[in-house]
Amino acid sequence: MKDEQEKPLWEPTSRELSESHMTRFIAQFNNLGINSYSALYDWSLAHQEDFWIALWKFCEVRGEMDSFSKPLSVFAQDRKFQNSRWFPNGKLNFAENLLWKNDNTDAVIFYGEREGVQRWTFKTLREHVLRIRAYFRQIGINSESTIAAITANTPETIACMLAATSLGATWCSVAPEFGPTGILERFQQISPNVLIASERYFYKGKEILLEEKIRQTAEALSSVTEILVIPYLESTLKIQGTTPYADVQRLQPDTSPFEQFAFNHPVYYLFTSGTTGKPKGIIHGAGGTLLEHKKELMLHTDLKEGDTIFYQTTCAWMMWNWLVSGLSVGATVTLYDGFPLEDDGSLLLEMAEKESVSVFGTNPGYLREVASRDLLKHRTFNLSALKSVLSTGAPLLPSQFKWFYKTFPKHIRLSSISGGTDIVGCFALGNPLLPVLSGQLQCRSLGYHVEAFDEKGNAVIEERGELVCTKPFMSMPVGFVGDSEGARYESAYFTVFPDVWHHGDAITITKQGGVIVHERSDDILNASGVRIGPAEIYRQALALEGVQEACAVTMNVRNEDRIVLFLILSPEMIWNDEKEKKLCHKLRSEESPRHVPWKIVIADDFPRTLSGKTSASAIRNILQGKTVLNKHALKNPEVLGFYESQRENLLTSS
Repeated sequence: MKDEQEKPLWEPTSRELSESHMTRFIAQFNNLGINSYSALYDWSLAHQEDFWIALWKFCEVRGEMDSFSKPLSVFAQDRKFQNSRWFPNGKLNFAENLLWKNDNTDAVIFYGEREGVQRWTFKTLREHVLRIRAYFRQIGINSESTIAAITANTPETIACMLAATSLGATWCSVAPEFGPTGILERFQQISPNVLIASERYFYKGKEILLEEKIRQTAEALSSVTEILVIPYLESTLKIQGTTPYADVQRLQPDTSPFEQFAFNHPVYYLFTSGTTGKPKGIIHGAGGTLLEHKKELMLHTDLKEGDTIFYQTTCAWMMWNWLVSGLSVGATVTLYDGFPLEDDGSLLLEMAEKESVSVFGTNPGYLREVASRDLLKHRTFNLSALKSVLSTGAPLLPSQFKWFYKTFPKHIRLSSISGGTDIVGCFALGNPLLPVLSGQLQCRSLGYHVEAFDEKGNAVIEERGELVCTKPFMSMPVGFVGDSEGARYESAYFTVFPDVWHHGDAITITKQGGVIVHERSDDILNASGVRIGPAEIYRQALALEGVQEACAVTMNVRNEDRIVLFLILSPEMIWNDEKEKKLCHKLRSEESPRHVPWKIVIADDFPRTLSGKTSASAIRNILQGKTVLNKHALKNPEVLGFYESQRENLLTSS
C-alpha cells in the first residue's frame, strides 16, 4: 500500500490526458523518445534552444525569432549569468500578442465589491486600446516612455497597459490602497511621463476617493506631464487638471500597424515589497515575459481559447501581469476588485459559478477562510466548469490539500505554484499530466534548471535545500532600475552561489519530481544554534481546529535565541492552557522538542505587506529591538504597537 503522503489526491482522466496542451506539445517529440513529462523536462534543459523555438511555434507567438542572422540566434550567453539574453535579435509587440483576437466573445469580465458586473468583448477591448493609443501618440508617448498607474483592478487598467506597451512604453502599476510614501518610493525611481489613476475604489463596503492622492503624487513627480483618470464603472466624477477617460474614448482609434520592438525591450517595472529596505525596481523584458506566461498558462495550467481564468490579485502584484496574459491564449480574463471575503467569502465562488470559471486563482489565506467558515457545507456552488484551482503567495500546507479534496469537487486539479516578482512567473507549478500529491507542487517549470542546493552547493533530492536555478532562464530580469553596472542585480541573486541564481526559498525536490516549498530562507528560525523551518511548526499549529494563521520568529532572551509563536484564531475559538499543551505535545512528538516554542501569543492580526503577505521580518525586528524599516510598505502598520507591547511583556516574563 502506498504511503499516505504519496497517495494521489487527484489524477488526470484519459480524456484530460489526451486533450491537454502538454500532451499535444510532447507529441511533437515522440520520434526523439520523449513520451512523458519527466523526459520532456530533461530534454528542455539539455536542448534549451530547440525547446524555446518549439514553444514559440506551438504557442503561435506573433513576431520574429531572429531578424538578422542566419542560422537562427536563440541564446547569447555571457560570462555573467544575468547578462545572458534570449532571442537577442528577435522582435515582437507585446500588446499585439494579447490583442490578436477581435470578435464578440468576452475578453474581460469585471466584478466589483458593491457595484454591478461589466463585460468587454475582444472587439470592445481592442477599440478602447486603440483610442488610448491615439491619445498617447498625441502627447508624445513612445518606446522611451514610462507609464505609472494607481489603479483599481478594472478593464480600463488593462486597456491602458496594452495601449502603452503597444507603443513600446514601459508599464508600472500599484494598487490604490498604497500610501503616498509607498507610491513615491516606486514611481520616483522610474520618472514616469504619464500618471494614470482610478478616481475611486471600494473596500469592505467603503467608497474611497483618490483625488487627494492623485494630486499629491503628481506634484511630487516632476517628470509627469499628463494625468489620465479612469472611471470605476459608470462614474462621472471629474478631477480638475486631469484628462477624463471618457474624453480619450472620443478620439479616432489609432489603427496603424503594431511596431515590432526588441525581444528584451522593457515591458514592466515590478517592485519588491520594500519591507526590509527600499523597494527594488525590477525590469522585465517583453519577449521573456510573454513566452514564459504562454508556457505556464498553456502547458502547465492547460488554459485554452474560450476558457475563463480568474486570479485574486491587485494591480500591484505580479499575478495581475500573469493573469492579463491569459488574453494571449484567447481566454476570458475575470477581474475582481474589493474585499475578497465579501458576503462571508461566497462572492468569489458565486462569481466562479456564474461565469463558468475554468481556472480559479487564489492563496492559502483565502482557502483557510473558506475552511474556517465551512462555506461549502452551508452553500451549494456549481463548480462543474472549474478545471483547476491555483494557489500562491505562501506554501499550501498538506492539511489544506486534504481539506480541499474533502470539500471541493474531486475533478478539480489543485495546483500550488511558486515563483515571484523577481521572475514574473513560476519556478515550480502545476501540470495536467501528473498526479496531485499532498503538500507538493507538481513539477519544476519546463526549461528552468531548478535545483535544491545544500550549503556546499551540491544538488540534493529528498533533502531540504536552497532554491537555485543553475542556467539562465526565459523570464529572468533584463536589469534593475538605476543599476546600469548590474551591481544590485548581482548582489540580489548571485552572491550565495557564484553564477547560480539563488532565490531565497527553502525547498525540497521529491523523488516523484515534485517540489515542497518550506519558507523564505531568511525566515528560518535559529533556536540555540539549531536551524528550524517555521513551516514545520505551522503544519502542526494550523492542524488545530480554530487556528487560522501562525507566525513564528526568534527573539534573544538572556543571550539565547528563543522561538515565539504568534497565532490568529477564529472568532469562536477560546485559547486556554489545555489547547496550548496539546499543541506543544504535537510539536514535541511529531517534529522535535526544539520545535516547541518558548511562548505562544494570540494576536488579532499580523503586519502585512501591501500585497497581503505576512511580514515575519517586521515582527522579528520588533522582538529583537530593531527598527522596522519602511512602515509605509505595510498595509496595516498600526498593528506594530501590539508587538512592541508584547516584546516588553516577554522580556518581563523571562
